[in-house]
Amino acid sequence: MIDQTIVLKIGVALALGLAGCVLVCWRRLFELEARQFSTVIWTLMLASRLGGFITLFVILGLEPRSDVQTYFFWSHLILDGHIPTHHADLPLHYGPAFLYITTGALMLWDSAKCLVLVAILFDLATFPLWLATARRAFDETIVRRAAILYIFAPVPFGSIVISGQNHIWVGFLIALCFYLMGKNRVGAAAFAMGLSVVAVKFLNLLYMPIMAAQSRRWVTMGVGFLLPVVIAYGVAWYYNINPIDGILFHAEHFSSGTVPFLLTAFGWPMDGVIFSRTMKIISLLALASIFLPAWITGSLRREDAVILMLSAITYTFLLVSTKGFAGYATMVFFPVCILFALVRVRLFALGVFVCYGVLASIASSLWYRVITARDMSFIVLDKSHGVPTMHLVVFMAVEVALVACHAVLLWWSLRMLYGRQPTTSAEIPRSS
Repeated sequence: MIDQTIVLKIGVALALGLAGCVLVCWRRLFELEARQFSTVIWTLMLASRLGGFITLFVILGLEPRSDVQTYFFWSHLILDGHIPTHHADLPLHYGPAFLYITTGALMLWDSAKCLVLVAILFDLATFPLWLATARRAFDETIVRRAAILYIFAPVPFGSIVISGQNHIWVGFLIALCFYLMGKNRVGAAAFAMGLSVVAVKFLNLLYMPIMAAQSRRWVTMGVGFLLPVVIAYGVAWYYNINPIDGILFHAEHFSSGTVPFLLTAFGWPMDGVIFSRTMKIISLLALASIFLPAWITGSLRREDAVILMLSAITYTFLLVSTKGFAGYATMVFFPVCILFALVRVRLFALGVFVCYGVLASIASSLWYRVITARDMSFIVLDKSHGVPTMHLVVFMAVEVALVACHAVLLWWSLRMLYGRQPTTSAEIPRSS
């Protein structure tokens, strides 16, 4: 049941999580002057990302797996002169510019490892943006804890350094957007959000309402967002590329690690029309119920509330969406680390940090490698499924535990969003 890849992920997640717990409890780091702390934190960041890359892909000689191999294959079709959707093996699952960016990278180094390195570079660019944004909203101690935890968090490390997935591409543009919103550069922030749709995928739209709640300059925001979208999708349309192919693909697919996936164990297939549509409606209602109270009460005028809302929206989505891979949290994992840094019961928070990192690292691998079924409805609908009982028990235990972790993180987000006092009196600059 447990293959080499899963063992590697468990080992790496445990080592990283425990190392993060040890360092975040080391008081000396919080007594350092700002310049000294920056030196230490960037040394750790570079060592974890570039050191991890060198260890895995140079010293151990491993090959990247997961989505990055698909990016690599599609990019080579682009190099061969094919156009997305014009070739049977070249669909448009991401933004129209995505594969052209990966193709450009492969022209410099023709290896799937290059795409992992691109993800690492995006991560290194994202980190200072979140640091600057968080320092406008939280005490330095909280920011330092979050920074240490982020560096050693198994979720972004697995998604970026091991798998090279494009979630961090979106994460960089989200971080840039909210950094710019804090500077009252609404048009540039909206442009970054629009660029994410064009260059990667539309998951960033989850956070658009939060951005809209920060400023009343909705015309500027709309123009900034639509400018890259209209240009890129206009070019795609000119080349007879269906601009909504990617949206349709992701809308019709699903993942493990969510409440809807667990419900399929009662015999409701995930691709059943009624079940699928019901879950999508529930997802929209759940997201609205999380966002609207904060918007109506004006809580999102505070930058600390904005950061907490990013986590709340993320974990609502991961709980109730039909497609909510744990790796999606990579997009806003620095704000998630703010949650861990704010929890007063330190030992419990660090325990959740380690357990969540391990569970999130292996859940999808168990689904693909052990269960190999679209959902869990086969338990009821196919009595001769052939999956060993022990495999099912272990897999379901991991799934339930992962969903429980997501629920805890959502609860922390909401409790801190609506129950805590701001650590700074500054509000986000707002223009009418």
